[in-house]
Amino acid sequence: MVSASANKLSKLKENAGEYACLIMEKLDPEDVGYSELWQLETLLLQRDHYMSYSRPLSTTTSVDWSPNIGTSNANNIVKKASRALKCLVLDNWHRGSIILLWLLAMIGLFTWKFMQYRQMEAFQVMGYCLATAKGAAETLKFNMALILLPVCRNMLTRLRSTRARILIPFDDNINFHKIIAHAIAVGIIFHATDHLACDFPHLVNSSPEKFALVASDFDKLKPSYISLLTGVEGITGISMVILMTIAFILATPHFRRSVHNLPPPLNRLTGFNAFWYSHDHLLAFVYILLLLHGTFLFFVYKWYQKTTWMYISIPLILYIVERTLRTWRSEDYAVKIFKVSVLPGDVLSLIMSKPAGFKYKSGQYIFLQCPTISSFECTRRDDYLSVYIRIVGLGIGATPFISILKDLLNNTRAHEDVDSNTETSASDDSWTSFASSSSTSSGQIEMHNYLTSVYEEGDARSTLITMLQALNHAKHGVDILSGTRVRTHFARPKWTEVFKRIALKHPYSTVGKMRYPHSNDNHHIVEANKTTNIKG
Repeated sequence: MVSASANKLSKLKENAGEYACLIMEKLDPEDVGYSELWQLETLLLQRDHYMSYSRPLSTTTSVDWSPNIGTSNANNIVKKASRALKCLVLDNWHRGSIILLWLLAMIGLFTWKFMQYRQMEAFQVMGYCLATAKGAAETLKFNMALILLPVCRNMLTRLRSTRARILIPFDDNINFHKIIAHAIAVGIIFHATDHLACDFPHLVNSSPEKFALVASDFDKLKPSYISLLTGVEGITGISMVILMTIAFILATPHFRRSVHNLPPPLNRLTGFNAFWYSHDHLLAFVYILLLLHGTFLFFVYKWYQKTTWMYISIPLILYIVERTLRTWRSEDYAVKIFKVSVLPGDVLSLIMSKPAGFKYKSGQYIFLQCPTISSFECTRRDDYLSVYIRIVGLGIGATPFISILKDLLNNTRAHEDVDSNTETSASDDSWTSFASSSSTSSGQIEMHNYLTSVYEEGDARSTLITMLQALNHAKHGVDILSGTRVRTHFARPKWTEVFKRIALKHPYSTVGKMRYPHSNDNHHIVEANKTTNIKG
């Protein structure tokens, strides 16, 4: 149980007694009731003997099985840190570049606007509060325009097929969308706080001599604090803050996934519907208010100096075209559900009839709409469709991979009269992998599980788990983590070794890699016969 905890394998704890008996069965074959330390040592060193059973399905390279007790010394720590840093840079350089450019753009805009207001007469009245508020406003306009682009799915799909994909990580669009949202929240705090708590009080309490510098902007009458709040600028600004706060809160995971069990009618504030309403409807009003807010500015007189519309016009038009295109392309198909599978990890599997004329390619996605649940929540060449849905409508990461593998198998069947069988294997915190075993010895697809939460093979902290895995596989032919015949590897794959091994097996083939997030899949079947709709 300690080993399971150290490796974040909570499910192994449930069967700890059974696994302990399995180990004792090997250590104490004569059932004397105890074992000695040297016996356990011998068992640990016999790892290759027990693992040989699983090698035809999941080939492994030979490693030093002696416990890696010296992992804490300084040299190993430095090597691991340098290796981790190298991998971090190589895997994320394009993400880092985009974030850096974005940060530099915000710093540049803030500085430019800050210095612009630093030179104005109004600075003599309201000081650095005004300059800071306007600098933050400039970054807000930029981010309010930019946040629309990552959710233009059709545009991103086309861009993925261009050379731009080499430099821009289009698959991280939602993560970038969230980062921009947090930057907007910070910008709102600075902008609103500076206005409400700093430059407004400075203006209201300014001396007649100082107010004379900006009197022409207020018809020669010094405004009160209330009049500033109830003017067009004040009402639109406060309204935007309220609406965006609601949208931001309802978009957080706790509310979007209904983690909070609120009593009626407050329970309507949680779940996907609330998130969708706030994002799709409230934010539409926010952009209207933003245009008004940027039109009735103090201290700015010429139309081309009121730049809000310049920032958001093109992204807003692109987004409107995107939503119009989605609506125009969408069609409703009524289908019958043949089977519902409740899978571990809060995953729902649906197998339904395939509508006539419904065409798609491996890796594409569809929108499902079940009107009895929601009017908003809205794959392989078979006579049916199979869909995997994470609970409150989340993705499970490997969904495109499932359809690609099924497509490969179906194409293989079309050219060769060979019966194949596809198995799904997965475990907590791992990449989901799919392995096909064929009745022939050739084997079209060979996949491997990599469980990243477990310390690498050869590390003392995973030694016991690896031994247990080998014993269980040798006795039952089943991996203790995935529940299938495919053995799960520990830690991240060492790609150089993996590619070398594959290249040796297939000397005349191209070797590459495809990486997908983790998911949890297994089987627990429930029959059903209902009707739902597919929006495609």
